[in-house]
Amino acid sequence: MDGLGFFTRHQESAQMLCTSNTKKILVFLPEPFGATIAVKLLEHGFQPVSVSTVPEAFDALRSDEFAFAITNRLDIDLLRNIRALPVINLEVFFHAKISNDTSPVNLKRSDSKSFLERVEFLSRAASDSGSDRVARANTARTHQRNRVRWWVRAARALQIGHSRKGMMDAQS
Repeated sequence: MDGLGFFTRHQESAQMLCTSNTKKILVFLPEPFGATIAVKLLEHGFQPVSVSTVPEAFDALRSDEFAFAITNRLDIDLLRNIRALPVINLEVFFHAKISNDTSPVNLKRSDSKSFLERVEFLSRAASDSGSDRVARANTARTHQRNRVRWWVRAARALQIGHSRKGMMDAQS
């Protein structure tokens, strides 16, 4: 079985699971690492798009398709200068292994559980923010209508008309 068939089947099955996640996740990492992270995200039902060059990242971020991005510490500012969006620093989820004699070893261990929890949190926040934006807009319109109605009622109660007949101003 070739690797491409495996990747395609995982991508198809993950897309079926992605019904709740409408926005994509941008993975901006060098080619082999980005593909590995993208496959991991696909396996858990997310919609990643892996890019490895600055022009690809720029083109991707010009659209409003992405909820957040995943990259390393050095590229966070680069992505945020293109577009303001949340960014997960992948390096935070890798820790040095400690040997039995308590000296650090060159190998690093990943905390994939915490990483996936963070991705889930940001995905949920992104899907909720669209509905929150609509609710805030509706609430603002309702408040505006209520304010106008209140002003009309107050003007009628005080019998403030449009004509200034019979009223004196400071210059009179």
